[in-house]
Amino acid sequence: MTQSPPVTDATTQMSDDEIISSIGAYEYGWHDNDDYSKDVPLGINESVVRFISDVKDEPQWMRERRLKALELFERGVLIFRVSISMPSSTTCVPPIVR
Repeated sequence: MTQSPPVTDATTQMSDDEIISSIGAYEYGWHDNDDYSKDVPLGINESVVRFISDVKDEPQWMRERRLKALELFERGVLIFRVSISMPSSTTCVPPIVR
C-alpha cells in the first residue's frame, strides 16, 4: 500500500522530487510517464495539445479528438448525460428527466 510522505516541520521543506520518491511507485494499473510535462508551459492551447500528443506518439484520430475537445472547452460547451425513464403506463405522458 502506498504511504503518505513523512510530516516535516516548517524549517525542513521537502522538494517535489523528495515528496514523489517518498510516496513510491504507482502499483495499481496503467499509467503514462509524465516526463513530457516538465517541458510544457502552463495553461492549455492547441500547441500544448499537439506537443503532448506528439510526445505520447498518439495516432492522428486521437489528436483530432483531443483538439475537438479543446475547441468545445474553449467555447464553454458542457456536455451532460441525461437519464430518461418512461413510466410503465400506456398513457402518453412526458418522460421524467433525472
